[in-house]
Amino acid sequence: MSGDINNNVAIIEEVTGWEFDDWIPLTKQGLAEADSDGRLRGPGIYDIGLEVPLPQIQGESRIFYIGVAAGQKPSDKGSLLKRLDGHIGNGGAVEKWLRMHRPEQTILARIAKSESAAEAHFWERMRFRWFIEQFWQFPIQNGRGIAGHPMGERELRAHIERWRSAAYRMMEPGSGR
Repeated sequence: MSGDINNNVAIIEEVTGWEFDDWIPLTKQGLAEADSDGRLRGPGIYDIGLEVPLPQIQGESRIFYIGVAAGQKPSDKGSLLKRLDGHIGNGGAVEKWLRMHRPEQTILARIAKSESAAEAHFWERMRFRWFIEQFWQFPIQNGRGIAGHPMGERELRAHIERWRSAAYRMMEPGSGR
Protein backbone atom coordinates (compact mmCIF):
# COMPACT_ATOMS: atom_id res chain seq x y z
CA MET A 1 0.00 0.00 0.00
CA SER A 2 2.80 2.45 0.73
CA GLY A 3 3.88 2.10 -2.91
CA ASP A 4 0.41 3.26 -4.00
CA ILE A 5 0.58 6.22 -1.64
CA ASN A 6 4.05 7.24 -2.85
CA ASN A 7 2.96 6.82 -6.48
CA ASN A 8 -0.16 8.95 -5.95
CA VAL A 9 1.82 11.66 -4.15
CA ALA A 10 4.30 11.72 -7.05
CA ILE A 11 1.45 11.97 -9.59
CA ILE A 12 -0.10 14.90 -7.72
CA GLU A 13 3.25 16.70 -7.47
CA GLU A 14 3.89 16.16 -11.19
CA VAL A 15 0.40 17.35 -12.21
CA THR A 16 0.65 20.57 -10.22
CA GLY A 17 4.30 21.44 -10.63
CA TRP A 18 4.11 23.66 -7.55
CA GLU A 19 7.35 24.86 -6.01
CA PHE A 20 7.22 25.92 -2.39
CA ASP A 21 9.56 28.55 -0.96
CA ASP A 22 11.38 27.90 2.31
CA TRP A 23 9.48 28.20 5.59
CA ILE A 24 9.33 31.75 7.03
CA PRO A 25 8.17 32.93 10.45
CA LEU A 26 4.50 33.98 10.29
CA THR A 27 5.17 37.43 11.72
CA LYS A 28 4.99 40.97 10.31
CA GLN A 29 8.79 41.03 10.03
CA GLY A 30 8.88 37.56 8.41
CA LEU A 31 6.32 38.63 5.80
CA ALA A 32 8.10 41.93 5.13
CA GLU A 33 11.40 40.13 4.49
CA ALA A 34 9.75 37.47 2.32
CA ASP A 35 7.94 40.14 0.28
CA SER A 36 11.00 42.34 -0.25
CA ASP A 37 11.06 41.16 -3.87
CA GLY A 38 7.25 41.22 -4.27
CA ARG A 39 6.84 37.44 -4.34
CA LEU A 40 3.87 37.52 -1.94
CA ARG A 41 1.88 39.69 -4.36
CA GLY A 42 -0.81 37.89 -6.34
CA PRO A 43 -2.25 34.35 -6.22
CA GLY A 44 -0.91 31.09 -4.86
CA ILE A 45 -1.28 28.53 -2.11
CA TYR A 46 0.33 28.37 1.30
CA ASP A 47 0.99 26.01 4.17
CA ILE A 48 1.03 27.04 7.81
CA GLY A 49 2.91 24.82 10.20
CA LEU A 50 5.40 24.40 12.99
CA GLU A 51 9.10 23.65 13.34
CA VAL A 52 8.24 20.25 14.79
CA PRO A 53 5.99 17.70 13.08
CA LEU A 54 2.54 16.94 14.45
CA PRO A 55 1.20 13.38 14.61
CA GLN A 56 -1.41 12.54 11.95
CA ILE A 57 -3.53 9.43 11.45
CA GLN A 58 -0.68 8.13 9.26
CA GLY A 59 2.76 9.59 9.96
CA GLU A 60 3.67 13.15 10.92
CA SER A 61 3.53 16.55 9.23
CA ARG A 62 4.62 20.07 10.09
CA ILE A 63 1.57 21.40 8.21
CA PHE A 64 -1.60 22.17 10.15
CA TYR A 65 -3.30 24.46 7.60
CA ILE A 66 -3.46 24.69 3.81
CA GLY A 67 -4.75 27.94 2.34
CA VAL A 68 -5.31 29.66 -0.98
CA ALA A 69 -4.86 33.27 -2.04
CA ALA A 70 -6.66 33.84 -5.30
CA GLY A 71 -6.43 37.57 -5.87
CA GLN A 72 -5.81 38.58 -9.46
CA LYS A 73 -4.03 41.84 -8.64
CA PRO A 74 -1.56 42.73 -5.87
CA SER A 75 -4.16 45.10 -4.39
CA ASP A 76 -6.75 42.32 -4.00
CA LYS A 77 -7.50 41.06 -0.52
CA GLY A 78 -6.78 37.62 -1.95
CA SER A 79 -3.04 38.13 -2.44
CA LEU A 80 -0.66 35.84 -0.58
CA LEU A 81 0.55 38.79 1.49
CA LYS A 82 -2.97 39.81 2.56
CA ARG A 83 -4.04 36.24 3.35
CA LEU A 84 -0.93 35.49 5.42
CA ASP A 85 -1.14 38.86 7.16
CA GLY A 86 -4.70 37.95 8.18
CA HIS A 87 -3.38 34.86 9.93
CA ILE A 88 -1.00 36.92 12.07
CA GLY A 89 -3.69 38.90 13.87
CA ASN A 90 -6.61 36.52 13.68
CA GLY A 91 -5.84 33.08 12.23
CA GLY A 92 -7.68 29.87 12.96
CA ALA A 93 -8.30 27.93 16.15
CA VAL A 94 -4.92 26.15 16.15
CA GLU A 95 -3.04 29.41 15.67
CA LYS A 96 -5.01 31.14 18.42
CA TRP A 97 -4.44 28.23 20.80
CA LEU A 98 -0.69 28.22 20.06
CA ARG A 99 -0.41 31.98 20.62
CA MET A 100 -2.28 31.72 23.91
CA HIS A 101 -0.79 28.52 25.35
CA ARG A 102 2.54 28.11 23.54
CA PRO A 103 3.76 31.62 22.71
CA GLU A 104 7.35 30.33 22.47
CA GLN A 105 6.33 28.08 19.56
CA THR A 106 7.14 29.72 16.21
CA ILE A 107 4.34 29.49 13.65
CA LEU A 108 5.71 29.20 10.12
CA ALA A 109 4.39 29.64 6.58
CA ARG A 110 5.55 28.77 3.09
CA ILE A 111 4.11 29.66 -0.29
CA ALA A 112 3.86 28.37 -3.84
CA LYS A 113 3.12 31.24 -6.21
CA SER A 114 0.75 30.49 -9.09
CA GLU A 115 0.18 32.17 -12.44
CA SER A 116 -3.55 32.75 -11.94
CA ALA A 117 -6.42 32.53 -9.46
CA ALA A 118 -7.78 29.48 -11.32
CA GLU A 119 -4.44 27.71 -10.99
CA ALA A 120 -4.31 28.61 -7.26
CA HIS A 121 -7.75 27.06 -6.70
CA PHE A 122 -6.72 23.92 -8.61
CA TRP A 123 -3.51 23.70 -6.58
CA GLU A 124 -5.44 24.03 -3.33
CA ARG A 125 -7.67 21.06 -4.24
CA MET A 126 -4.62 19.05 -5.25
CA ARG A 127 -2.77 20.06 -2.07
CA PHE A 128 -5.61 18.59 0.01
CA ARG A 129 -5.44 15.43 -2.08
CA TRP A 130 -1.68 15.31 -1.58
CA PHE A 131 -2.11 15.67 2.18
CA ILE A 132 -4.85 13.03 2.43
CA GLU A 133 -2.86 10.55 0.34
CA GLN A 134 0.04 10.79 2.79
CA PHE A 135 -1.59 11.36 6.17
CA TRP A 136 -5.15 9.99 5.72
CA GLN A 137 -6.81 13.15 7.02
CA PHE A 138 -7.22 16.87 6.40
CA PRO A 139 -4.78 19.24 8.11
CA ILE A 140 -6.04 19.83 11.64
CA GLN A 141 -7.04 23.47 11.11
CA ASN A 142 -8.78 22.61 7.81
CA GLY A 143 -10.90 20.08 9.71
CA ARG A 144 -13.95 18.65 8.02
CA GLY A 145 -17.22 17.68 9.63
CA ILE A 146 -17.86 18.18 13.32
CA ALA A 147 -15.00 19.81 15.17
CA GLY A 148 -13.08 17.31 17.26
CA HIS A 149 -14.18 14.29 15.22
CA PRO A 150 -12.07 12.76 12.45
CA MET A 151 -13.56 12.18 9.01
CA GLY A 152 -15.29 8.83 8.84
CA GLU A 153 -13.43 6.07 7.03
CA ARG A 154 -16.16 5.65 4.42
CA GLU A 155 -16.18 9.38 3.62
CA LEU A 156 -12.38 9.50 3.51
CA ARG A 157 -12.17 6.49 1.18
CA ALA A 158 -14.80 8.04 -1.12
CA HIS A 159 -12.84 11.31 -1.31
CA ILE A 160 -9.57 9.52 -2.00
CA GLU A 161 -11.11 7.37 -4.73
CA ARG A 162 -12.59 10.42 -6.50
CA TRP A 163 -9.36 12.36 -6.21
CA ARG A 164 -7.19 9.45 -7.36
CA SER A 165 -9.40 8.92 -10.40
CA ALA A 166 -9.21 12.59 -11.36
CA ALA A 167 -5.43 12.68 -10.91
CA TYR A 168 -4.95 9.58 -13.04
CA ARG A 169 -7.28 10.92 -15.76
CA MET A 170 -5.19 14.08 -15.94
CA MET A 171 -2.05 12.00 -16.49
CA GLU A 172 -3.51 10.07 -19.45
CA PRO A 173 -2.21 10.92 -22.94
CA GLY A 174 -4.40 13.44 -24.69
CA SER A 175 -5.73 14.90 -21.45
CA GLY A 176 -4.30 18.32 -22.27
CA ARG A 177 -1.43 18.04 -19.78
